[in-house]
Amino acid sequence: RGLVVDAVSGTAVAGARVRARGAKTSSGNNGRFELPLSGGLGPVTVHNAAGGDYEDLSQDAVLAADACGAEEIFSVLPLEETGEVIEMSGAHRRRTNQRSEALVLLERQQAASVSDAISAEEMSRSPGSSAADAVKRVVSATIVGNRYVYLRGLGGRYVTTLLNGVPLPSPEPDRQAVPLDLFPTRLLSNLKVIKSYDASLPGRFGGGTLAISTSSYPEDFELKLGVSTPANSEATLSAGHGYAGGALDRFGYDDGTRSLPDTVPGDSPVVVGDNMDAATAEQIGESFDNRWQTEDQRFSPNLSFSATMGDTVRVSGKRLGYLASLGFKNKYTARNALVAKVRTADGDLSYREEMESKMGRQSASIGGLLNVGFEIKPGPDIGLFGLYTNLGTDTTTVNRGFNEADGQDVASTR
Repeated sequence: RGLVVDAVSGTAVAGARVRARGAKTSSGNNGRFELPLSGGLGPVTVHNAAGGDYEDLSQDAVLAADACGAEEIFSVLPLEETGEVIEMSGAHRRRTNQRSEALVLLERQQAASVSDAISAEEMSRSPGSSAADAVKRVVSATIVGNRYVYLRGLGGRYVTTLLNGVPLPSPEPDRQAVPLDLFPTRLLSNLKVIKSYDASLPGRFGGGTLAISTSSYPEDFELKLGVSTPANSEATLSAGHGYAGGALDRFGYDDGTRSLPDTVPGDSPVVVGDNMDAATAEQIGESFDNRWQTEDQRFSPNLSFSATMGDTVRVSGKRLGYLASLGFKNKYTARNALVAKVRTADGDLSYREEMESKMGRQSASIGGLLNVGFEIKPGPDIGLFGLYTNLGTDTTTVNRGFNEADGQDVASTR
């Protein structure tokens, strides 16, 4: 066991890579690490501490034969203390270290603007599965409708969303907003909320900027698989309402079941008039599939699956890095509500309408990320980044009750 500290200030150094006898690990937020090794004396190397801000260290250490051995101290020198002058040009590619909570806090401390951030390391400790769940942990950020972020009480066009530094367009036709539930947390390196303006940000800064950084490829081979089955006491294995959809509904896609019939013209409205007679309009209406009834069904357990694989290899003496990630989630929710409209008569309240509402919803999402980088020569490299997300939602609502104005029972299905 060991402790990595700054040789000048004596403070703990997080994110240092430690190797000994083929085994490797990284120091935690408190600078400590532990490696399972046999006893004896052996060389221990410490490198790339704090993302390369410290000089590499090689030190012979006593390797304890059991977990009760003494803690070895490894003092690393900051680069500025070595007397070297290092000039760097081009872009610095931050790899998996940017996922560290300690380095995210260090970056926030050195930032010129007021900001808050959450790292992948911190996101992994929370139950949230999307960027919308992660942003809830940031001060002054509010999630509306489980999808949209409001910063300091402002949303829509007052919030700018960046993906790896590039402004994201809105996929919503009716609002200038980016739905954050499209980004699974397993694809993210960190989330930063910038609350004061900076010259490097887009000019339409208003309420703030949400900067999303995706994961880069790791330096060592990495394979992660995950399967979970979350439960909902109101929906899981409970009876609910649904309807006859397509074969691919479970994956969030329509297999063509909901497509418009071929009889529907693509260049004119379906209106009886100069270009369409009543018989043609009726024929078009009759060509639609008559599915107006709901089906009683039992909601199956929720399912979530994720897979991530990455590595950095040598090709013709040059570095080639890749990271591929795929995730799938299927979720069922149910809501039962009683909606009533009342009126006053002679100072008394009475029901004008009383409706019982039952809703069943199935949501399926698929997300994938591919990041490939090839180092042409030391320094410059060429990269390819691709992100694919799809979210499909099926909702069935049944309302039943009594309407006093109509004097009869009413029922509606959606």
